[in-house]
Amino acid sequence: MTKIAWEAIFLPVSLSIPQQRSPPSSAWPPDGLESVARCPVCGSQQREPLYESLQDRVFFCAPGKWTLQRCLSCGSGFLDPRPNVATISEAYRDYYTHGQVPSEPMVPRGLRRKFRLALRNGYLNDRFGCHFAPASALGPGFYSLYSAARRHEADRWVRNLYFPKGSPRLLDLGCGNGHFLVEMRACGWEVYGSEPDIRAVEACRKVGLQVRSGMLAEDTFLPGFFAAITLNHVIEHLHDPLATLRLCFKFLQPGGTLWIATPNLKALGHTRFGRNWFALDPPRHLILFTPASLRAALEQAGYEVAPRLLRGGGAKWHFRVSEALAKGRDPLNAPGHSFFQKWRLKREARRADRQTAIQPELTEEIVMLATKPSAPTGQSDT
Repeated sequence: MTKIAWEAIFLPVSLSIPQQRSPPSSAWPPDGLESVARCPVCGSQQREPLYESLQDRVFFCAPGKWTLQRCLSCGSGFLDPRPNVATISEAYRDYYTHGQVPSEPMVPRGLRRKFRLALRNGYLNDRFGCHFAPASALGPGFYSLYSAARRHEADRWVRNLYFPKGSPRLLDLGCGNGHFLVEMRACGWEVYGSEPDIRAVEACRKVGLQVRSGMLAEDTFLPGFFAAITLNHVIEHLHDPLATLRLCFKFLQPGGTLWIATPNLKALGHTRFGRNWFALDPPRHLILFTPASLRAALEQAGYEVAPRLLRGGGAKWHFRVSEALAKGRDPLNAPGHSFFQKWRLKREARRADRQTAIQPELTEEIVMLATKPSAPTGQSDT
């Protein structure tokens, strides 16, 4: 039986009809656009169009059609033209909501869930020197028997950060509603955040978090103020990523850690779905890195980059929402896939996860750790 016949059996009639929402038909205001003469990552002028006439099919709030260029030098992707700094906020009018979070990490109901939380906390306390509670001494042994994927998931919870001695300070750049900061405060860090969305800043401050409105500037913090800085899917939104990396370098103490995660233009999901790959997300994603181009950018900013990529998130969610785009449906609000589609996507995602366990440069997101050298050369904190 052919693939089409199987989908005809399992796909409900309601799912075969695309959602009514569609990208705005108007164009982005011409005076709100800027051209990009050089690659924002490496500065090369050599490029080729990767995709043309891309539209906002995720949040359906940003008008216009967009061209994603591929740099022929470093392999990064970038929009040209793109919204300028003054108008980019229009692309976030209906972005992810920033609901209120509790002031302390939530403890789940039920003995089984509480025990699983204690096991995870015990593992993280043992592996990263955290101070989570409740914690079970059985956690390290239990997680040593768990699958590697589960251990990586737990490691990702603290963004692979080891807890230094003393009272270390942590900055989460683009912190959203502060969920990660609440967790790391419970771990023992002195936490700070920076966030351009004023609604998210207000949500953070309601639970006692120290979060400033906006992104980094030269005088935002004192040089060497932080032991760690994290950027979780932030750098792809920035007009000048290298400038931000240099500011992070300035605000890190010698030996401090930068943790960064961003979509991977070389991902198997991109190869599989092409222009329907969810992480393209124009015009919010201004720049898309490859592992090599992100490593080069970090080294250019003065960092020592860990030789191995950290394991990124699995392919299951990325494949599901990208498949929805390929079918012309709303990826975040449409009804779920049919039984056959779920089975097929799950199988493809598992195959991708097995491959990226061996070839992490093909995972859906790039996750890197970088360090500010204890005796930096060629960089200044002033």
